[in-house]
Amino acid sequence: MFDQLHDSEPDTLPAEMTDNIIDFLYDDHDSLKSCSLVCRSWRYAARYHLFDTVQLDFRVFSSFLELLKTNSDIGKLVNSIRVTIRQKKDLHAFETIATHLGGVKALYLFVQYWELMPPAALLPHIGPITTFSIECEWSTPSLKELADVLAALPRVTRLRLGIDRFTGSHRGTALADTLADIHLESLAVYGHCDVLADCFRRNASAIPNALEFDTFDTSAWRSLPELLREMSTQLEVLRLSIHDRSTSGDISDLVSALEDCSTLKRLRLKVSFMSLGNVQDFLSHIHIPNLRELHMIFDFANDYFRSTPIERIDTIVSNTGTIAGILDREQFRGLTTISFSFLADFVEFERPSFESKTRAACGAIRERTELSLRFHYREKVKRYGMGFGGFNLNSGSNWRELEAELQR
Repeated sequence: MFDQLHDSEPDTLPAEMTDNIIDFLYDDHDSLKSCSLVCRSWRYAARYHLFDTVQLDFRVFSSFLELLKTNSDIGKLVNSIRVTIRQKKDLHAFETIATHLGGVKALYLFVQYWELMPPAALLPHIGPITTFSIECEWSTPSLKELADVLAALPRVTRLRLGIDRFTGSHRGTALADTLADIHLESLAVYGHCDVLADCFRRNASAIPNALEFDTFDTSAWRSLPELLREMSTQLEVLRLSIHDRSTSGDISDLVSALEDCSTLKRLRLKVSFMSLGNVQDFLSHIHIPNLRELHMIFDFANDYFRSTPIERIDTIVSNTGTIAGILDREQFRGLTTISFSFLADFVEFERPSFESKTRAACGAIRERTELSLRFHYREKVKRYGMGFGGFNLNSGSNWRELEAELQR
């Protein structure tokens, strides 16, 4: 019997099991690197996560290109890529890197000038892109130039525009027709909306059913109501970041535009400590007839203000209770789902008090509708040699869940 045991092959875990184990390390790059060196069968599963999302800028263009040249299979593993292009040599490096890709589904581009935008003819070779984001910091393209880029990406369903202005005429059908051809499902706007409002006025089939809007530009905020009115008969999901009154200004026109959104069913609001008063004013005045879901994200982790932790907790809980009371009014009786997600930097011993007080403050609406409360924490970390502090997400928090919430 000993001979039989000695001669038998050693037991090995099934590939499906080792893949599942490695999947749990999806965001632990050090562990993934170690796993990739264990054996050939572990290498692909580890690289699948290591190279799923890639961020490129002037510091890593050369090294990543050398890696692609010596490991031809890595380029096909890249699913999401974020690229910062600030000068000509960055553009040339990315054009070479793009020839080694082919499976990219999400492309996020930041260009210093529009002249540094990769050629439209190159984009389809990067992969079957369904999520596309473009930000241009200084110079501005024409509507025709943007339309040409989007026409090269016919599979895009999620579009994010960080272009504040356009050169030349702000009227025309080229962009409107292109948006209609690619059948957008979701549009995110970080700037002025008047050009998009004109596009949707010219071609209603270009209107997506989901809109996200965020800007610190007061004049851009004033252009939002016009866009909402053009989308009012098809918009189902709206995501807004609410800032203080110095940014958003008078909200009466926005409230009026929202009341015209007869198909809007889901509203997501992201607020900070400084905008708590403004969001209360906003909620007090809106009445959206068919609204069924309201999701609120309270991001307090990056707010800096002079107060003790106890004062911060009491202020947040008090404002949360006020918001809960507003949502208990007759105008929100149609809501079936409400969720509050809190992102804060309270230390561990402060968290039980914060959570219990928050739950108590929301008691009224918990009795009549489905209310979900989620708490996520980041811990402050001192960064030596730098003039500011950073944040590390606490390991006990479910960051993946919060990311999903932000995309709802």
